[in-house]
Formats: sequence, C-alpha cells, structure tokens
Amino acid sequence: MKRCVIALLTALIMLLPAIAFADGVFGISIPLAEYNEHDLQKLTAFLSQEDENGVSNGEALYGESYDPARDIPGLWNAEGRLTDLSLVPNDPLVGELD
Repeated sequence: MKRCVIALLTALIMLLPAIAFADGVFGISIPLAEYNEHDLQKLTAFLSQEDENGVSNGEALYGESYDPARDIPGLWNAEGRLTDLSLVPNDPLVGELD
C-alpha cells in the first residue's frame, strides 16, 4: 500500500509541470482579439525581423516550425498583457523589442 501511495505521488509530481504549463512557451490560451493590441503588435514586429540569412527572430527562438499566425509566445495575463517572454535563442537575434 505504501508503495502505491509513493508511486502515485511521484507520478503526480512529475505531471504537475505538464499540467501547470500545458500551453508551454506560448502561455495561457486567450482569444486573439483579447490580446493587448500594443503588446501584440510590438512582439509580432520583433519576431518578424529577419537577419541577413532570412531567419526571423521567431524562427531563431522557436525553430523553423514557428508560425506567427498561430504561435503567440510569452506569458499573457487575463487582461491580455504580455507579462513574460523567454529570449534564449539558438542564434543571435536582430533588432530591438521595445
């Protein structure tokens, strides 16, 4: 019985990050119309900037499968404001995010 409880608790602890961050790097799911227009425009402009090889910041950060029409990175609060953005690129980024 004790082993079952320990196994269950271990499984629950291992699943918590997956449950808590189900949307992963792309934060909480809110309808596109509810994102703060200013924050979304600035983020989209930054992620669309391309380096001299034609690689966008979005692709450098999130891989070739990054699609700005589908993937909106960062953590967004219930008011639609960008609250956190992880910028750990595989390649150098270009431009500024203001």
